[in-house]
Amino acid sequence: RMKRVDDRILFIKTKRGKIRRIVREHYTRRDLSEDIFLLQDKELVEVSGYPYIIPDSATITKYLEVLENPLVKNIIFPQTFTRALQIHNLSIYKKIRAITDDDRKHSIVFNNENFTNTFTKKREGEYYQDRNDRAILMLIKWLRDSTHLNSVLVSENETLRSQSKMMGVNVLSMRDIIQEYYPSLIDLLDSVESLLESPDIDDAFSEYADYYDETVIESGIKSGLYIRGTIDVDEYNSDEAYISLGETNKLGKSIFIPGKVLRNRAIHGDIVAVEVLPKNHWVSPSRFLNNKDTEVSTYNNHDVPCGRIIGIISRSNRDYVCTLKENSTGSYILVDPWDRKIPSIRINTRQQENLIDKRILVKIDNWPISSNFPNGHYVGHIGVIGEKETEIKVLLAENEISIDNFTPSMLADLPDNDVNNPWKCNDSEIESRRDIRNWRVFSIDPPGCQDIDDALSIQELPGNRYRVGVHIADVTHFVKENSLLDVEARSRGTSVYLVDRRIDMLPTVLSERICSLRSGTDRYALSVIWELDENGKIMDTWFGRTVIRSSYELSYYQAHAILNDNPEQKEFFGDDYAPLKADLHNLFNLYTKIRKKRLSAGGLEFDGPEIKFELNEDGDPINFKVKKELEVMKLIAEFMIFANVSVAKKIYQHFPDSAILRRHPYPREDRFDDLKDAAYTKNIDIDVSSNLTLSKSIRMCKRNFAPNERKMLSQLATRAMQEAKYISSGMFETHEYYHYGLAVPYYTHFTSPIRRYAGKIYESFVINIRCDRS
Repeated sequence: RMKRVDDRILFIKTKRGKIRRIVREHYTRRDLSEDIFLLQDKELVEVSGYPYIIPDSATITKYLEVLENPLVKNIIFPQTFTRALQIHNLSIYKKIRAITDDDRKHSIVFNNENFTNTFTKKREGEYYQDRNDRAILMLIKWLRDSTHLNSVLVSENETLRSQSKMMGVNVLSMRDIIQEYYPSLIDLLDSVESLLESPDIDDAFSEYADYYDETVIESGIKSGLYIRGTIDVDEYNSDEAYISLGETNKLGKSIFIPGKVLRNRAIHGDIVAVEVLPKNHWVSPSRFLNNKDTEVSTYNNHDVPCGRIIGIISRSNRDYVCTLKENSTGSYILVDPWDRKIPSIRINTRQQENLIDKRILVKIDNWPISSNFPNGHYVGHIGVIGEKETEIKVLLAENEISIDNFTPSMLADLPDNDVNNPWKCNDSEIESRRDIRNWRVFSIDPPGCQDIDDALSIQELPGNRYRVGVHIADVTHFVKENSLLDVEARSRGTSVYLVDRRIDMLPTVLSERICSLRSGTDRYALSVIWELDENGKIMDTWFGRTVIRSSYELSYYQAHAILNDNPEQKEFFGDDYAPLKADLHNLFNLYTKIRKKRLSAGGLEFDGPEIKFELNEDGDPINFKVKKELEVMKLIAEFMIFANVSVAKKIYQHFPDSAILRRHPYPREDRFDDLKDAAYTKNIDIDVSSNLTLSKSIRMCKRNFAPNERKMLSQLATRAMQEAKYISSGMFETHEYYHYGLAVPYYTHFTSPIRRYAGKIYESFVINIRCDRS
């Protein structure tokens, strides 16, 4: 399969002055055409009708921002060009790899230099550019003769264009491609071309410094000379920004970037390289100034480590919601972002008159060193300022929440499910699972819940023991890893709940039907089944794939009523009432003991009222009320925690270096100052030395403060917490896995895979652990 096609002889002079002859052998293979056929095999309905575009090196360099746009798909990058870019322009090469790594872009780097049928040997005395032109022509010829792909060469090179046309190959310019297939990107193309023609639009500002070379930055970060981090612009003073350093850095929690000159064109959310300034240049953020201070130069002994941005490692590549500045005229206009952390953006658009009083989407392209403002391009409009739908879309766009419909290609692999042909479990799949359809399984959720992803079961065993099961919808069976639907769910991350709507992570056919654990229907599940003693101690645990048939869909209020022996529920359930009530009582007794044990270890409880809105016929909120918290709600939450802890321990045992865990770090003591000050008004000292002592202090406060004051204290305590994060176990010490708020050594988000992508990841971990079906 390998063929030696070329030798390259190099003569290198050693340090001792000797000449060394080096021969580099070039081999090709005959099977690399599979790259192309993989593209043909992908069923992408939304890109059918779009050609596969093959850009030459000049097109890649000149129009990379256009090629990066999510709308532009079906790109074949020839290895001839990417290999050269990897050596001479690593930044562009990395962006190309990002394009090909995104499955939604449906693009590849085709290894034409290592494929026997497309390899082109350099002729003696031939310029490399001429040889590369021949290599691209060879690739195009092979594509034409050996595949059925509708391919187009994108080039402004007259030699390539004329020779391609002679071969009968379609060749277009980038403008031709955009006008014919992606007309919504005309503004982006105009912006890119105008910057190429006149890159320095505004010469009024020249205090910014050139960025360091990428190789200098990379070596500096490795050696510790420079620091890599994400820039966070101050919400109340956009001239100040911070780079978070984590919890253990000797410089402290962050580096302060004072002023726009030292920020050097970095935008909120960018990943940047930072050089720490000498100590005599450290200053204090404005938030530390006394109210009497009027000058930024007065620092009150609060000087903090300061730095300057020396390079942008990765731009925050998202769309910004903007509005046109008043009295903007000319071909270049300024728009103001909705987010105060983002500077005004200059765009070039032909649609200025149509965008007045509109919320629009703008993407930042670059920020020239001589300009006060970054350059961007118009992406699209959201709606009229002030309208409800417009402002809801603004909130979603600013939080990068997708509201696009799932495409037909994403749904293509899902089974059919309709009224006339409802989906059913497969007999062979049932055979491969633990069949527990004869168990009494039930779910407990808010009234009207459709996306039911967890259910419970309990059985009494001899010797005062119980078999308790938590059963989670098996999403992984339907959403295959790296499928188009999986990629889309991963990008969404979670379902989002608004006052009047829900934006699903997964399509409704899965979330409300095939995966939802509805009563009376067979469903695939992943189950954690324990054998517990009467005190909730785990005697044995089983993990694995199951098939269940839920007996009841209970609301919180139904379960609460049954626990309190409500006669209406007794009449409703008839003969099923007594065994169902016994199950709930047994679960309740175990729950109280399991919860008590966790809280006695330091688990925290904060009062967080949940609000329910009343909507009118148009979906507008007209009233709200605080939901009453029932003990049965805590019961469900506790058993979900119990399952998550068990799964976390199990996956860590099997994957000690790569288990994804949910970590909640210890909060810094200084974050409790407001809570301490509030408690001191009643002469109560808050002990924050551990979560256990904090929990005891909060209980003391609850006994001495009025209800509204207790809510305020809970909010202050919640604000003091660090943010919980997902981690890879191999990156942290074992003691750092601890979840401070829940007081457990290991934790995951195994539950709720319908609404949270992390749950699907943990399901994959469990599936990859060998389980005994018996």
